[in-house]
Amino acid sequence: MLEYTRNVTLRELSDLSQSDLDYLPSCSSNTIGSLLSHFIAIEFVHQIFSFENRTFLENEYLEWKSA
Repeated sequence: MLEYTRNVTLRELSDLSQSDLDYLPSCSSNTIGSLLSHFIAIEFVHQIFSFENRTFLENEYLEWKSA
C-alpha cells in the first residue's frame, strides 16, 4: 500500500512547477510543498520511532523541526 501511495503521489506531482508547489491560496492555508514536507517528516518520524525505537537526535530535530 505504501508503494502504491508513493507511486500515485509521484505521478500526480510530476508535472508541477516550483511555482505550483509554492502557490499559497490564502493566508490560512499551506502550499503543496509545505504539505509534502509534513508528509515526508511524518514518514521519517514513523521510521525512527518504529524501527529504531528511539526519538530524534539533535541534528535530526534541527533538520525536521519546521515540518
